[in-house]
This record gives sequence, structure tokens and C-alpha cells, in this order.
Amino acid sequence: MTTNKPHIPTSNDTTDPTAIDRTAATNLLAQLQQDREVNADRIMAPKWYYAISGLIAMIVCLTFSDFVSEMGFHSDASGWWIGASLPSADIMEIILLLVASYVGLQVNAWRARQIGSDFDTFGGLIAPRNAAMWAMAVALYALSLLGLALILLGGLGLQWLPDQTSVITLAMGALGWFGEYGYDRYCARLVKRGDYVI
Repeated sequence: MTTNKPHIPTSNDTTDPTAIDRTAATNLLAQLQQDREVNADRIMAPKWYYAISGLIAMIVCLTFSDFVSEMGFHSDASGWWIGASLPSADIMEIILLLVASYVGLQVNAWRARQIGSDFDTFGGLIAPRNAAMWAMAVALYALSLLGLALILLGGLGLQWLPDQTSVITLAMGALGWFGEYGYDRYCARLVKRGDYVI
């Protein structure tokens, strides 16, 4: 009667732990890159969003300019005086300004939901993570405030400031459209490279 000898594993029977580690690492890197691609796609809004942002910026500029002009601010040697009271402003312009502001708030709320809560925001933009993003964000907000300030000062009737409402309005529309689009594109590129930490 013969007894079976116990099986002694040979080098061919064992699995190379290095091969397992390489496979797991490859799968992990692939999953990480896929997550980055998904997050980058989520950052970019549909094209209509950027167009609406630019259009709303233009409407707000035009109505705000007319609103300030119709309030009747003037200046002379004795200083500032108001030639008309607030109720004389065109009621339709006030309604248009309120509607445009409301639509802008709703679109921004939709954008925040589309981006998701895992991305921090800085005003209406995705939060900056490097010096270039900070420079772009500060420039966008500074130019927006400058445009509104120029419209306000133009409505006050300053002699040294020419009336350039149409130019400012177009500039603000371009800023709302292409400025935010460029900012989001740059942010999406950072996410794809893994340089943007959520």
C-alpha cells in the first residue's frame, strides 16, 4: 500500500506578488484618471450657460445705466444735485433689472448644483487653487466692479468721463461669457492633470 506524498508547492505554483501589485496599481491609476475625467466634465457647463451669463451681464449693465441716468444726477459749480426723484425712473427698466437679476441667481444656483458640493466656490466661480486661478478670479471680479463703477459715474454726469455705455456693456457681456468659460476650461485642465485638489 502506497501513501500519497504531500504536495510541496514549487515556484511555478506560487503567484508573483509583484504581478498582483502591478495589476492593482494599474487599475487604481486607471480609476483615478477616470474620476478626474468625470470631474473635469462636470466642471464645464453647457455652452448655453456661458452665453446666458454674458447676456444677463449685458442686460444688467444697460438697465442699470438707464436707471442711473433717469434718476437725474447732475453737477455744477455748487456741487451735486438731483434733478428727479426715484419714482420717475422707467418702471419697465426696473422690472427688467429685477427679472435679469432673478434669472441670474437661478442660473447660478443651477450651476452650483451641477458642479456639486464637493467643489468649493469663490463667489460664483470654482474656488482657486493656484496663483493663476487667483489672478483670473480677481481680474474677473475687479473688471466687473470697474464696469459697474464706470456706468454709475457716467450716470452721475461727470464731465471728464465720456458716455461709453455701449462699449462697457459689450465688454461686460464678453467678460461674463468668455471670461468664465476660460476660467472653467483652465480649472478642468488642472483637474485632468491632477493638479486641482478637491
